[in-house]
Amino acid sequence: MNNLFTAADTTIYHDSIKEKIAYALKNAYISDNFGCWLVQFWAPVTTKDQVFLTTCDLPFGLTKLHEGLCFYRSECLKFRIPIVTDCSENEYRLGPTERVFKHGLPKMSPDISRYSVADFPQHGSALIAGLGNYLAVPVFEPLSNERAGVLEIIGDKKGSFSQDFVQMVYEMLNKVDLRSSNIYGHPDKKLVN
Repeated sequence: MNNLFTAADTTIYHDSIKEKIAYALKNAYISDNFGCWLVQFWAPVTTKDQVFLTTCDLPFGLTKLHEGLCFYRSECLKFRIPIVTDCSENEYRLGPTERVFKHGLPKMSPDISRYSVADFPQHGSALIAGLGNYLAVPVFEPLSNERAGVLEIIGDKKGSFSQDFVQMVYEMLNKVDLRSSNIYGHPDKKLVN
């Protein structure tokens, strides 16, 4: 991360982003045709000069009550993921959420069983929960281009990511003056200023 925040800055910054994400999730509509989904926001917090990603006290949403998604959410609340700022050998141990945050590029998988535990720390929880589809997109402030966090979307095995679904995620962020990099590799004119 280019710019680490002080504890006071993190709280103010965190609250502003938190409000935007909460508003976006509250006003988003994901059709049942897409399956059951958990959408949760991971953001950086500073504790004793160390930066972590957490989803504690941050907005999340479910398309409908689903035991597996609720279990996965409760397991994620136990995680504080350290942000690795150097380019050391630890790079290979980063999970998808950390890689998305560090590199600013989205990750998508139609089947999380393809990940190993080393590649995805919550892998066991996701498999126990019967989850399959995974998408994580970086969230940026549009003016400063600072990384604000990661929007993680995980679903049951029945749903799938279509280009329309992914575009809906980008539009949801755009409506609250946030942006993300495009997973399809071409600029999204609606998201580029």
